[in-house]
Amino acid sequence: PNTVGVCEIFGNNIDLPDAVKILPAGLAVLAAGNWNDRVRAKLSNEEVYSFLEHLRQHFDIVIINTHPVLMVAESSPLIRNADAVVLSVERYETRL
Repeated sequence: PNTVGVCEIFGNNIDLPDAVKILPAGLAVLAAGNWNDRVRAKLSNEEVYSFLEHLRQHFDIVIINTHPVLMVAESSPLIRNADAVVLSVERYETRL
C-alpha cells in the first residue's frame, strides 16, 4: 500500500528507515506516499538533490519512477538531479 513514502519524508512526518519497505529478495522500496501541497512547496532543486544524495549514501542503486515528464512540474527537479533518465514513448503517439 502507498500509505507512507517520499511525501511523508518531505513533510517531516517520518524518517527514511521507517518509510522504506524491504522485500524478501532484499530489494528496498520507497513508495510515493500521500501527495499534498506542503510537499509540493518543498520540492526545490536543493531539497531533491539533498534527498537523492541521502538515498545514494544508503543504497547501491536508486531508481525513480515518476509521472510523465510533460504532464506535471514535480517531475522536473527529479529529472535534473538524476544520474540518468530513461524515457518510455509510444511510436507515432508521443510528441516532444
